[in-house]
Amino acid sequence: IPEMVTEPQVLSTVSAFPNPVSSIVNVTLDGPIPQEGMWLDSQGRIVRAVVLQPGANRLDVETLTPGTYTLRIENGATVRVTIQR
Repeated sequence: IPEMVTEPQVLSTVSAFPNPVSSIVNVTLDGPIPQEGMWLDSQGRIVRAVVLQPGANRLDVETLTPGTYTLRIENGATVRVTIQR
């Protein structure tokens, strides 16, 4: 019986600060490759897409309406960010 060979999963985590934020949020992607991220509003609707590079990313959230959002990356990791003005 042949053994199954599987691709290793790319595990990445994402974190954000400051939180709450007013205009620029620093997002850290801990992983080896860029990941697409989706900003989801409190209803789960996609409001913006971003590409996060490994390491530190500075994202402008000034045009988003104040509230709580979830930033979800491709592998399913998430971080909640509250925008206040």
